[in-house]
Amino acid sequence: MADEKTAFTPEEEAKREQEFMEAAIKIIMPAGDARHNATESVNALIAGDDEKAEKLLKEAHQNILAAHKVQTELIQSEAAREMNTGTSTKIPLLFIHAQDTLMTIMSEVTLTESMEKMYRSLRDSR
Repeated sequence: MADEKTAFTPEEEAKREQEFMEAAIKIIMPAGDARHNATESVNALIAGDDEKAEKLLKEAHQNILAAHKVQTELIQSEAAREMNTGTSTKIPLLFIHAQDTLMTIMSEVTLTESMEKMYRSLRDSR
């Protein structure tokens, strides 16, 4: 016996696709802010302002968390939809780009954190 799939109207599919597009922007914007925070954190550290560097890196992490929350909520919602209906939404390219952007910037923030630890260690050993 084949599984039955629930078909969605074109209007329902268009609405869901729009949700993905809006989520993509809600991921890209804070991720971009996190990248900026990380870059400015390094600049502050080099300028000798450790307190500002730490504050900016903390903001970078908060921005990453905000973007990741949007991504996770939408993915969980889509997974539930697939399980309940047997169908899935066509994922817009912009959402895929948003996920790629987020993952790249998460790595950049992690690398920035490591670079700053190394910089402090070298600076403080002199």
